[in-house]
Amino acid sequence: MFREKNALYAAYVPVLADGGLEEEARPALLAAILPLARALAIESRLPGPASADDALLPPLSHQWKEAAPLLRNLVANPNEPLSPGLEALATL
Repeated sequence: MFREKNALYAAYVPVLADGGLEEEARPALLAAILPLARALAIESRLPGPASADDALLPPLSHQWKEAAPLLRNLVANPNEPLSPGLEALATL
């Protein structure tokens, strides 16, 4: 269920970004983080995060592997390009 929700949000991002709607694409990408984090938590038998910020903190941050620093930058910096974050989510 959580992975499907993540896929739905992640599918919106390129459509919005390619249509020149980067301001709408960013919240969709950020919204994709939480359901994927909850899926990773369940799969790893860890507590589920309450927010996207919590999802990128230990102990769950280790489940993100190489995507963790990219996603942290994306959450922290509104000017960060979306494509690295989208690619990082796709690897999980």
